[in-house]
Amino acid sequence: MTRRIVVVGGGVLGSSAAAALAERGDAVTLITDDPTGTTRVSAASLAWVNAIATSPAYAAVKGDARAVHAQRGVGAGWFFQTGSTADGIVAAEDGYVDITRFIAVHRAQLVAAGGAVRAGIRARGLRRRGSEIVIESEGSDVSGDHIVADAVLIAAGTGTAALARSAGAVAHRLGSAPGARGFLARLRVDHAVTRVESTGGLQLRPDGDGILAVQSLPLERMQAASGERAAVETTWAELRTRTAAALDREIPEDALISIDEAERPMSADGLPVLGWIADRIYVLLAHSGVTLAPLLADLAARDVFGDADARLGPYRP
Repeated sequence: MTRRIVVVGGGVLGSSAAAALAERGDAVTLITDDPTGTTRVSAASLAWVNAIATSPAYAAVKGDARAVHAQRGVGAGWFFQTGSTADGIVAAEDGYVDITRFIAVHRAQLVAAGGAVRAGIRARGLRRRGSEIVIESEGSDVSGDHIVADAVLIAAGTGTAALARSAGAVAHRLGSAPGARGFLARLRVDHAVTRVESTGGLQLRPDGDGILAVQSLPLERMQAASGERAAVETTWAELRTRTAAALDREIPEDALISIDEAERPMSADGLPVLGWIADRIYVLLAHSGVTLAPLLADLAARDVFGDADARLGPYRP
């Protein structure tokens, strides 16, 4: 019997998981509150695919995910395997993701497999109605302010924990889901950066012709300590100085194109969370979502169909 599965969350994890589930034969609908084809978190992500991790086991999972990016993403135009240099250490297999392209490809795969994307819809909560899950929602594409499913996969980033709690599900590893607030700046400047580079607390990568994507974790920590948000008036002067030092060249005042800021999803222990948290309710949360997305989407889809992969053991809710 074909199940109606609703995936809540249209970022890299939700879009790829919805596609993987649809390709296994279920009737899958992806709902997302962002109508633009991306999310705030995605726009603020450096999208660096790497195997840097707190344990050898987690590094192995991230390495497996990086291999999936290389296998599928180079030809599909979402993965640029440029290599990286982190404080002098070279990782030739690393690269970065064009997140907008990644999401578009996977949503197209979802539709091709018979699924649907409903954008501009915000899920406010979940409740049970007999054997069904009702997603209480709001948006222009919602009739009667709810959507009904046989099962729900929550991949709503920082909103994941709140949606789980609305259904009465408690998972200790899920935490509250929002992590530290971070930003990504895009500059139009002449540069010789051809790979992901991390040096002196600054991360840089190319982002199209003449554009540089820049992030500074120390600057993010300074902003968090002061309560400031990343914006032109609070970020650009210091970031400009740090970038000039890293590139050893002057950065024009008008080089800044944009600064995107968002809270990054984070579990209680910083590791991914995958699994059933209640009957018919599955969660998928990861801080390193861009790196892990294509692998975790496959593993979650298998898991939903009862084919649990041993690699998921440490990451259960």
